[in-house]
Amino acid sequence: MTAYDASLILQFVAGIITTFPSNGAVTGDDAAGLSKSTSTGSILWGEPQTNAEVVTFPVKLADAVGVTSMQFTLKVDQSAASIEGISANLPEDWTMLYKVSNGELTVAMAGVTPLASGDVGVVSFKMKSREARLNIRGEGFVNENTSSALAVAEVAMIPTEFALQQNYPNPFNPSTTIKYQIPQDHQVNLVIYNLQGQKIRTLVAEQQKAGFYSVQWDGRNDVGQNVATGMYLYRVQAGSFVASHKMLLIK
Repeated sequence: MTAYDASLILQFVAGIITTFPSNGAVTGDDAAGLSKSTSTGSILWGEPQTNAEVVTFPVKLADAVGVTSMQFTLKVDQSAASIEGISANLPEDWTMLYKVSNGELTVAMAGVTPLASGDVGVVSFKMKSREARLNIRGEGFVNENTSSALAVAEVAMIPTEFALQQNYPNPFNPSTTIKYQIPQDHQVNLVIYNLQGQKIRTLVAEQQKAGFYSVQWDGRNDVGQNVATGMYLYRVQAGSFVASHKMLLIK
């Protein structure tokens, strides 16, 4: 039983079709627009929106012709986010059911009036942390057309400004965490110095996407040696943004 079967039942009850198809053919006034061979449509992602720890992802229908049902499944890494649910944007004669289980969302939609291209729903995710990056995978189909994979989508919380946080814990032994955020993609360099200005350890030296980041320092230098007790300086540079803080290693 699929969402397409449900749509056929609804159409039969509404008098739009008079018999159920046995081989993809539909009879009735709207048969030409509802058969498997002529119905088309693609399920796509819209642009994600973030609000605090919640990310909303529009689900779109493109190139729709004769679409009276949709069915799709989404999967996420549960360590990065949880699926909160989906809200529908459907005609009044459509219905939607969904189930969330073990990081997987299964959605079935069906109705009488063929859907037009556009937004059909919004999926909500709750991020487990600001540093988490969410990869969404899935597959879906319209009517009885063959299921196809949805484009993999990556979502991250995007800050509105640059910032470098004070490390925690501080003082520390043996390790501490440094957090920073960048609102645009940048080459990022995060380096630790002693108070004489000598470089001790390069923690980050790479191109990074906009987002929140967390890096640990284990009190070792670039060659893996434990450094001495004392005050150290960590400095981040991303484009024109430069910031630094002091931290104290105690043994």
